[in-house]
Amino acid sequence: MAENKDYYKILGVERNATEDEIKKQYYNLCNLWHPDKFATASEEERKEAEEKIKEINEAYSVLSNKEKRAQYDNPQPEGWDTPFGNPFRQERRVNVGTDIKINVHVSLEDAYKGTLKKIKFKRKEHCPDCNGTGSSDGTETTCPYCKGTGMFREERRQGNAFFSTQYPCPKCGGTGKTIKNPCKKCSGTGLVQNEVTEEIDIPSGIFSGAAMQFEGKGNFPKGEGIPGSMIIVYTVDNDSNYKVEGLNIVHEEEVPFNEALLGCTREVKLIDGTIKKVTIPECCENGKEFVFSGKGMPNIQNPFVGNGDFIIRIKYKLPKKLNKEQKNVLKSFQW
Repeated sequence: MAENKDYYKILGVERNATEDEIKKQYYNLCNLWHPDKFATASEEERKEAEEKIKEINEAYSVLSNKEKRAQYDNPQPEGWDTPFGNPFRQERRVNVGTDIKINVHVSLEDAYKGTLKKIKFKRKEHCPDCNGTGSSDGTETTCPYCKGTGMFREERRQGNAFFSTQYPCPKCGGTGKTIKNPCKKCSGTGLVQNEVTEEIDIPSGIFSGAAMQFEGKGNFPKGEGIPGSMIIVYTVDNDSNYKVEGLNIVHEEEVPFNEALLGCTREVKLIDGTIKKVTIPECCENGKEFVFSGKGMPNIQNPFVGNGDFIIRIKYKLPKKLNKEQKNVLKSFQW
């Protein structure tokens, strides 16, 4: 983490800004300093935009992560930690809920332009009857197995080597507490499963197999702690008019065989909605391509590279059956 940088100032948000406010401002700044807007600018201005984007991404990577943001907001004094650890600080284990993995289907058009999408899914949340404790009367006792630490240490010796392994206590699930009278609604787990709705931001240029993590949107932990993450795995659905080949978007224009031989004109709608007129020359070959540079998918992994291309590919449309006259005409051709 870089020193002497005010990440809040870089993003232009207050120190108490919410996660959604930070995310919204981040996308606004990315749009403002996007390299495409500096394509015709001077070299100095392009370099400035590149540095600005790097700085914005650095700030967002810290402020969008709860743990990194907490560390950034509350730095330890210099010399506080030693090579042997901090003798004045006791390590505190944060109870974190489990992650949720959700598959989300996106149309090719939405993947190209980006959009907001509401999704429904089931998530474990704190039981309303016991406030997430799992106890019907609030009575808890210290777990005798881990002695309230929530962690169990297993030690073993192998030859002259000594190994020590630490993991959450299997008896209390890492809480350090045991329950005498379990809550009936949640059977003592402290959690119930609810259906929730979340609005997610699908960025422009998303592709099949891409995954995004949304911290704090996953399952709640039992008792105190923070929820896990919601992990979205995207699938871009096939489109009847277009298909994706890497960063390129391909449209196959069917042309009757006779028109391909004689030449013709076609109007094709690109994925951004613009109409392009294509002149197909005489004796056009099957599979011939007309390329429109920079009109394909945005490169979400490296925006400085720019978009892919939009390709119109000619595909012969052959008749299903020929009559005698048509056959004779074709036989008379000199190839």
